[in-house]
Amino acid sequence: MNLGFVILFPLTFTSNVFVEPATMPDWLRTAATVNPVTHLTTAVRALMGGVPAGHEIVCVLLASAVIIGLFAPVTAWLYHRRGAPGGGTERAPTTTSRTPIPGTSADS
Repeated sequence: MNLGFVILFPLTFTSNVFVEPATMPDWLRTAATVNPVTHLTTAVRALMGGVPAGHEIVCVLLASAVIIGLFAPVTAWLYHRRGAPGGGTERAPTTTSRTPIPGTSADS
């Protein structure tokens, strides 16, 4: 979770969320142009304004697919390597009959 913030925080500030890219220095404008958060922000702003944003939506979906394609296998590998929460090796007990608790009636 903390690693996500470490990655997302700079991406947010190097996008067009807070500042118009035309006012940015050249190196930052270039970074903002390829930033997926910039494409997401532009697509949301266009959709909220009723303007078609086909190119931006395609860029956002493509960036999302690439990120999922890269990190889903790594996450699954780390999850299985370290084990599921609680150790991951425990199995739920399987019982085929109910044993009544002493002091209670079997009818209830």
